[in-house]
Amino acid sequence: MWARRCGAPPLWPSRIKAFLFSLGTAAVGLTIYTFMDSGDAGYLDLSQPISDEVICLSNWPLRDSNLLWWQNEGMKYWVGYNADSERFMRRNQCTRERPVNNWSCTRVDVPLSDMQRKLGPPIGWEQDSFLSRANVLDVYAYLFLGLTVCLWLAITCHDQALLNVVQKDYIMDLNGMRDTFPTFRSAFKLLFGWKYVVILLRVEGTWRTRMGLRLLALFMIPCLLVWTPLAFLFVVMPFAAFLFLTHPIRMSRFWTFLVCVASMVYGVTLSVHQLYFIISPSSRPRMAVTWRGESVVNPCICGCSFPLSGTICMRLLVLGILATIKSISLGFRCLKGLRRSNWANLMAITFSVPVNAYSVEWTQPDGHPIRFRQEGVPVQGEPAFDPFAMMDEQPESANLQVTLQPEAAIVQTVSSAGSVHLERLSKRSCQGPKELPKALEKGCSLTPVEYVGCCGFPFRTGGFRGTFPTEASNQPDSTKSTVSVAEALVGQPVTVSDEDCKTAEVPAEDVKSEAVNPTEPAGEFGPFARI
Repeated sequence: MWARRCGAPPLWPSRIKAFLFSLGTAAVGLTIYTFMDSGDAGYLDLSQPISDEVICLSNWPLRDSNLLWWQNEGMKYWVGYNADSERFMRRNQCTRERPVNNWSCTRVDVPLSDMQRKLGPPIGWEQDSFLSRANVLDVYAYLFLGLTVCLWLAITCHDQALLNVVQKDYIMDLNGMRDTFPTFRSAFKLLFGWKYVVILLRVEGTWRTRMGLRLLALFMIPCLLVWTPLAFLFVVMPFAAFLFLTHPIRMSRFWTFLVCVASMVYGVTLSVHQLYFIISPSSRPRMAVTWRGESVVNPCICGCSFPLSGTICMRLLVLGILATIKSISLGFRCLKGLRRSNWANLMAITFSVPVNAYSVEWTQPDGHPIRFRQEGVPVQGEPAFDPFAMMDEQPESANLQVTLQPEAAIVQTVSSAGSVHLERLSKRSCQGPKELPKALEKGCSLTPVEYVGCCGFPFRTGGFRGTFPTEASNQPDSTKSTVSVAEALVGQPVTVSDEDCKTAEVPAEDVKSEAVNPTEPAGEFGPFARI
């Protein structure tokens, strides 16, 4: 490759590319976080204010306030307006009201410069439910930011370790996890509680005992469906994060998979929540548009509260669906390395696979179809899916490897009578575009002369090359000579006369040959007949 030709050490081009692509993944996550966190007046439905009353306060916290929430002043405001909004309003009231008649949220004049301010919490209206009271956009934004950072760290650590000659052998698969942390699996099986459901369903006894235990198991299932994701997010994930911090290389692959699962849960939750907001507009979160009240003796900040617009809810629904799909895709890619370490792949890099690699057809060592496949059914016949599917799921996968090499797809079969026709070398169905010689007649092949130029692109010189396949015509009648088109065309070409090429797909009056002395040195493209 060009980087190695420029003097780059081995594996360093791959390490740099993997790192840059991991930054691209992090950049996408940060972009989505910025969209969710930096809302403005365009995020709200300004035609439906929560209340017509304009509220003026001496302090109105904003989402982009310079006072960080973990600082004393910022924490005081955050706790104040979330714990008791009415008390917060009394303590931060302006000394005078604005002396303007009929001043309401539907008929207020606001300076355009103040419309660039970030949104604030909805202070001063009755909070009828938790869903409408909580600032769900902030919650989802910070959760997405945390998952993005965790995923970037996991992918970067995994890919850099996999590209290291020594450290790649220490990244654990699932069997390695069981051997290194034997209590991890059993402890969390007990935590999730599904083991008890299985025990209740398998208990033997009288029919009344069995019926009662089965009813108890059925009652536990809905509770466990709610408990399992909560236990995973708030118990398993923190414990796995601790193991990742203490064993970053060994746990990198397993931690990547857990973050993908957590992101999938996050995406599903976000999608369902936004779908609920779209169906029920009255439950949408509220935010306040604020501006400076200039006519008040003591300057105050005035504002009105509005619900989130349906367009923003629809966009967040799409983001949740995309986050779910991306998490599932990364999780499935991570499963290869979790099954068997020798089949692991880079998480930040996706490769270009030629379409003519499909359909992928291979069998077990004894020639029988693999598991979940029948005779005549390709292992992978969909060009948009992984061509290496099922290779890591075989009983002998621990001792298997993939060898990639190009091979001839079309061969010439020459009979004893000298007739030549084309045949496929492989019986598998090729789904890629086909390029076949058009003038292959009776042992004489006329093909355009090509040379490989910049970036591997073939360029035609304008001439043609006449080639005999082999001397197989002298073989007995019972035998045939099979020569690949690639070998025949790349092999030593010979001079072709008009008599030899009478049957070529070129009008005889347009053919002019120039004899070339085979003993003379070949030109740039070798000796060939110019037509």
